Amino acid sequence: VICAIGLYGLTDYMANAKRKEIGIRKVVGASVGQILNIFTKEILVVLFIAFLVSATGTFLGMQKWLESYAYHITIGWEIVAISLGVTLLVTVVTMGYRSYTAARLNMVDVLKDE
Repeated sequence: VICAIGLYGLTDYMANAKRKEIGIRKVVGASVGQILNIFTKEILVVLFIAFLVSATGTFLGMQKWLESYAYHITIGWEIVAISLGVTLLVTVVTMGYRSYTAARLNMVDVLKDE
């Protein structure tokens, strides 16, 4: 929940910072999908880099920690894939909502104020 709130805040900040760019793109004729693509590319690249770093460290740390027990289990790739899937789902839902609302705004009013 805390990560989703932080991601919502990051997407909201990006939407406010790119209001003029989104407005110009919409006036020129960009669709909502193209505007959503702007947000998606940036966030997903950062998400995959962060997941790669954190999953590697967590995987190696958990393997080392579990080796100290007499009855230990091995962590398979399924656990990593499930955690990536859940992370992607939370990211897409959180980011998609705010990005969609930013893309659906009447951008003529935004550009008029600028």
